[in-house]
Amino acid sequence: MNSASTPAGTPGGTRCALPALAVLLALGAAPATAQIYRQTLPSIPWILSPIDDTNSAVGTGALVAINERLVLTAAHVVADRKPVIVFFPSFDAENHLDSERANYLKNAADRAIRGRVVLADPERDLALIQLDRLPAGARALPLAAKSPEPGDVLHAIGNSGREEEALWRYRTGTVRQVYVRTLRMDSGQVTKARVVEAQLPTNQGDSGGPIMNDRGEIVAVTSCRSNAESLVDYGIDISEIETLAFEGKKLRQLAPGPAPVLSPPNVLFPEEKTPELPPLPLPDTPQGGAAPKIAARIIDVQIRHSVTRNGELGMEAVIDVDIDGRRGAPCDVAVIVCDTTRKGYRATSNRYRTAGGDLAGLTSVTPIYDYTRVDDVLVFLPYSEIAAATPGDAWSFELAIDVYGGLGIGWIASPPRWEPLYRTK
Repeated sequence: MNSASTPAGTPGGTRCALPALAVLLALGAAPATAQIYRQTLPSIPWILSPIDDTNSAVGTGALVAINERLVLTAAHVVADRKPVIVFFPSFDAENHLDSERANYLKNAADRAIRGRVVLADPERDLALIQLDRLPAGARALPLAAKSPEPGDVLHAIGNSGREEEALWRYRTGTVRQVYVRTLRMDSGQVTKARVVEAQLPTNQGDSGGPIMNDRGEIVAVTSCRSNAESLVDYGIDISEIETLAFEGKKLRQLAPGPAPVLSPPNVLFPEEKTPELPPLPLPDTPQGGAAPKIAARIIDVQIRHSVTRNGELGMEAVIDVDIDGRRGAPCDVAVIVCDTTRKGYRATSNRYRTAGGDLAGLTSVTPIYDYTRVDDVLVFLPYSEIAAATPGDAWSFELAIDVYGGLGIGWIASPPRWEPLYRTK
């Protein structure tokens, strides 16, 4: 406080500072750190992204769009791995947070939510995950109207407590500067984006989490820390975040909150790995627990036409599917051609048929977990096979998309997915 702020006739130019601060605190003008933590915590999930059978990338995210079920995170957390699972924080009857990592893994069947990466932008180190569902009472974090400024106070929540087994750890700091910078990850990813440089303690597992202002609005996404300088950390600025798009809409149109508002290379910490984690995308059934129920769910189907495979012209289905309870057992993802009463047509060759003799394209997949998401399964059917097996005057068909679990198991999709198919002249 400078002398010009002191009322005339008051000796000792700083004497009024304490009463003035007391007034500000009484009015609630100072940021309530604990309140920001409690207010934003339910919107911040722990993210697990499988690398292989025993390793996972771990990170943090922020729920930013309720209707679209979108979680914002860093691209290096998910890389090019589509299936992920997330855990939102759980609370007991007295609203106390369960922050122990082991409890989430042990109760994964109840607490884990599947998701898939729908956008990954390594150049800006940003990604969007669409979840299969949201927990009850979920709410999205708003986006800030503009970039923060040097000196602004920042708040962040992350999941870096792997050694201490503690999740959703709070940290705070201040903005040093906002500018465009090139960041080079040990994994080889190069990001050039507008960043918020801050004094904000960042560790492995914090990546992808929201950096927020005193209003609990997202001003940046945690990216990395510098290995070349002490206490220097980087987040991807809101001006980069708000340009992300999903299904033709910019993130700011989907997310709650306000309207738009911007060096030398250094070594950053490597992609996070957790060799101690159980297999993902969902941990296996704990010892002594009930075996997972055998089931499959068809998540998404896209039909492509006029596709050539091995010199044959036909249609191809691109299928995303969840398969439970068949770890290590081959399963067939099938597209079965049926009439309008949903009765299968009999195949005329042995190349494209089910065990029961119906005309079908089949692709074998082998789940590697008790609960496995398999994306982009390609199932091809030549037009010539469809023409040979169906009546010449039939112009409309139904395609049944199902999963065959093996001999003695049978068809396990509940229910199968139905898609129309039309013959053209």
